[in-house]
Amino acid sequence: MILNIQPESGERLEKVYSLNSVICHKNVLPKFDHFISIVIKNDLKYYCDDSQVLLGLPRNTSMNSIKSKCYLLFYQKVSQENVK
Repeated sequence: MILNIQPESGERLEKVYSLNSVICHKNVLPKFDHFISIVIKNDLKYYCDDSQVLLGLPRNTSMNSIKSKCYLLFYQKVSQENVK
């Protein structure tokens, strides 16, 4: 996921950011909240919870379904040459 930040003035800035991790809320049961993180490195996704780190996302899980439950999103500035 690429984020291109531009000021309201419309001035073009050559700053592009790539999503590199998120922290999300996962409501397992009422009163039992759980937080997970997803780290993106070298185009691979790592799913991290309290007891394990998985390469890839769990079955029946997509980044679109996760995005709606994210509290923190971490971006890293990338050079224009590295934008895909």
